[in-house]
Amino acid sequence: MKSLLLAASVFCLASGAALAQQPRSIVGHWYLEPSDCGMQFAYKIEPMGIYQDELQCEFDSVSRSGNTVRWKGRCNNSNYDMVKETVVATETNGVLSLRFEIGGGTLGNLKRCPRR
Repeated sequence: MKSLLLAASVFCLASGAALAQQPRSIVGHWYLEPSDCGMQFAYKIEPMGIYQDELQCEFDSVSRSGNTVRWKGRCNNSNYDMVKETVVATETNGVLSLRFEIGGGTLGNLKRCPRR
């Protein structure tokens, strides 16, 4: 019985350590300026999309490696046509950057909006 309790305790500790190492989800609202939160200028990141006043992306696939998320799908271009795009999001110390591999743009220094 003691060995069973010991094994269960070790499993729980190992599971807790593994969970603690998992990066935090980037799903939520992000801003360039604090006043953007709650407004159309905040970037709303969903599991399969990114939305903002002038940016709409809808993705077919997503993968994650550490603190980097890679989506493949479509985003609107300057003519508001939906075109093929791969977006790579990287969070470092609470700051998010988005890189648009096909369109060539980068958006950086996004910070998470406080929960409302």
